[in-house]
Amino acid sequence: MADRGLNFFHHKKEDEAPKYAEDGTLIVETATVEVHGQDAVKGHSTKEHISEAAALVAGGYALYESHRAKTDSDNAGRHKLEEEIVAATAAGAALFGVHEHHAKKTAKKAADE
Repeated sequence: MADRGLNFFHHKKEDEAPKYAEDGTLIVETATVEVHGQDAVKGHSTKEHISEAAALVAGGYALYESHRAKTDSDNAGRHKLEEEIVAATAAGAALFGVHEHHAKKTAKKAADE
């Protein structure tokens, strides 16, 4: 099986030895992709809009769970817990939107230069 190249545990060729740093840690080489210009601005803008929509939907669902906690007294604890979880998700999505807005401004400034 190894002679046909189907051994997935060894991705490198046998003649290539792994590289180690001076402290003994393994050096892993990764490929990086750089996005320049308007592509970066468009990508950040898209992520910003998606995070705004996610924050809006999560906020609406948190309001719905708050209402259900008041009306469904048998499962009020579960609805309160779900409300807290969804509220935290909405806050995280909003903060990610702010982050992407600042990244978009930085990418736009870099594209103009």
